[in-house]
Amino acid sequence: MTGFMPSEYGFGAKWLELLKEVAPGVTRVAVVRDLTIGIAYLAAIQAVAPALGVELTPIGIRDAVEVERGVTAFARGSTDGMIVPPRRGLWLIAN
Repeated sequence: MTGFMPSEYGFGAKWLELLKEVAPGVTRVAVVRDLTIGIAYLAAIQAVAPALGVELTPIGIRDAVEVERGVTAFARGSTDGMIVPPRRGLWLIAN
């Protein structure tokens, strides 16, 4: 697992590229997004996903209940990876 502080929204694309680099077999990725902030990170990730052969599943959340519900629903399928860009920092998770 790795993390770093973003300084621009274009890093969203880099996060997906990094996830593919460390886990090349990833084809399905959830993007957990705080609905109280803008969509710029998600838009950057969506722009690069087709070129990387990745199917994105955005999971919009406002509270812990929505996090659990969204992640549980995503995990029912073949789970490859997850990007969680919070207000500060970033976590990339791949199995």
